[in-house]
Amino acid sequence: MPILIDILESRPRLEWAEAMSEKELLGDIEHSIRRIDSLEFIPATQIALKESRSKSMYFDEHHELLYYKLDDVYVVMFHPRWRTVTETVSGLYIFLISVGLVPSFIFLSILLAIKKRQSKSFMKMIIDSPKISNNFTSLPEFGRYIKNQIDSQRRTILKTSELQRDLMHGIAHEIKGPLSRINFSLEEMSVKCNSEDIGIIQKSLDELDNMASELLVYSRFEFNENLVLKKSVDLHELIEESMSKASYHYPKINFSCKNTSAKINCNYELFERALFNILKNCGRFAKSKCRISVVKGKYRIDICIEDDGCGIPPGRREDVFKPFIRYDQAYLSDSAGVGLGLAICHSIIKRHNGSVTISESQLGGALFHISIPN
Repeated sequence: MPILIDILESRPRLEWAEAMSEKELLGDIEHSIRRIDSLEFIPATQIALKESRSKSMYFDEHHELLYYKLDDVYVVMFHPRWRTVTETVSGLYIFLISVGLVPSFIFLSILLAIKKRQSKSFMKMIIDSPKISNNFTSLPEFGRYIKNQIDSQRRTILKTSELQRDLMHGIAHEIKGPLSRINFSLEEMSVKCNSEDIGIIQKSLDELDNMASELLVYSRFEFNENLVLKKSVDLHELIEESMSKASYHYPKINFSCKNTSAKINCNYELFERALFNILKNCGRFAKSKCRISVVKGKYRIDICIEDDGCGIPPGRREDVFKPFIRYDQAYLSDSAGVGLGLAICHSIIKRHNGSVTISESQLGGALFHISIPN
């Protein structure tokens, strides 16, 4: 590819100025310069060419310009071809970098705008609040005020929790005392009174006694923060014991289990009670059968207990784990229970770092899904 110097060297010096002025060389040098304004004619009297290897050409390294003396009148100043290529590549790099950074700058600008707006809203809240604006002169002082308020709320919640625990303990113990005295008197009256009337009274007393016991158990699990002692337990043995107890209460229901051979890290007595409470609940609602299955994963063990009863509506599935919540008894002839069994179950499983949820069973009833760490 010819460059300007080669073309100029091939022509007599007298023709250079005329050729340049008439732009006759543009077709020959269009591949060596980027644009017409990259080549200029400078009067020789305005520039002093330094000595170089070529007496008629000088390269200014600082400004990256090339000077070529045409004659005693004109000097040509232009950019070398390699500089034109460098400028093109540099421009391309700058364009690509800009395109890549534009989304980042836009995203950062949006984040900064959001943060700024939040800060303004927060400061406006501080300024507009009469209590805050009158009592606090700096943001750190306001921060200490907020911290004290949070600590105060935490202490209030802890105190309320302690009051609930003490209230449940007190009620349960107070109920136990009169129940014991009534039972003692009832035994003395059994000889003189009608046995049927005695049976009704005894059944009511048993329900009250059971409620007091359940209250004590619930308060112990819900409000006691002591660690639960755990050990490796045979899950199949634990399920078999729970099923045996549930079958005693509901002999007409077929309790079955499959794939229950696994080891589980738990407190045997507590976890057995949780399973028994669920099985007893399923037994009350089931039409004919209740099924238990176990899925052992790498990090968790899932226990599914399902029945073929009427199920639990989606809107009430979370409520059944709250204390004193009972199902609609319209479909049941057996109305036993005080509404604490599933609440106790939930507390026990929670103390084992597990979870229990309710969904719809393929059998048509409710499915209790217990998941605990393996």
